[in-house]
Amino acid sequence: MIRWKKIISVILGASLIATVALAEEKKEEPSELNADEVEYDMNTGIVTAQGNVLLKHGTGKATGAR
Repeated sequence: MIRWKKIISVILGASLIATVALAEEKKEEPSELNADEVEYDMNTGIVTAQGNVLLKHGTGKATGAR
């Protein structure tokens, strides 16, 4: 049985990572991250957002639960 929720979560996560990576390359465009909860680990540099996640970069945007 295919676990669609898991597959969709992985795809959304990869999309968010790709968007952040593009943001680093295109620093002239503004970026914004909104969510119900956002955590930043200063040791690893990893940002975790969950609940109504919206990541904007320039005119592009990605949404997800986490």
